Amino acid sequence: MKKILIFLAGMATMFILVVIFATMTNPTGNNGHPGLTLFEKDGQSIGAKQVKVMQVIEPNMALSHSTNKPDENYDPDKILVLLLGDKNTSYYDDQIINIPKGKSLKHVGTYQYESKIGSKTVPAVEIK
Repeated sequence: MKKILIFLAGMATMFILVVIFATMTNPTGNNGHPGLTLFEKDGQSIGAKQVKVMQVIEPNMALSHSTNKPDENYDPDKILVLLLGDKNTSYYDDQIINIPKGKSLKHVGTYQYESKIGSKTVPAVEIK
């Protein structure tokens, strides 16, 4: 009987430790997306008038090129960003999104992912 009680106490202790460890670590990043880290407060605006979706990660998350000069083929200020939308947003590849007047791309976090040439980190942005 004593061995059974020791075994049950050990199992209960292991369960408690697993729950504590699981709540202290978040291996998938913020919002359950691997590599995504969101700031507590919005960061600065990224000066862009347009974004072009390059690759959709999830319906409301897409790697996109932002540009301040939408009509030019070469824009030295073009940067790659992770565009975040709300739950009602759905992006598609090669979609062009013009930033409405009075709104801008707000830097809300960072996104880290693996590419063929190594690890990349890009700003995570929202249209606000």
